[in-house]
Amino acid sequence: MPAPLSSTVRPLAALGRGPRRLGRVGLQRLPTPADQVADKVVDAVLHNHTHVREPFMVKITPALKGLLPEAGFNTITDLLGVTSSMRSWHGHTADQQ
Repeated sequence: MPAPLSSTVRPLAALGRGPRRLGRVGLQRLPTPADQVADKVVDAVLHNHTHVREPFMVKITPALKGLLPEAGFNTITDLLGVTSSMRSWHGHTADQQ
């Protein structure tokens, strides 16, 4: 029987190697947002979580939708540009499909 995923997957940073360690002198660089999200995804896999909600606005959207009246929620999403984010997208060209 194969080992469960949680026993075989470990974050590289926790093992002291990987993208956070630079060269032999061990200089540390600041984690990028991509590094932080990747660490959260690995942590979610290790703890058998089904969702990773990032960034912060994604976390509070369900609460806002439940607490605010529909018109208020729609106004906030309009102000933040959520409802207009895809207006300039025109689809794939024939050679991209």
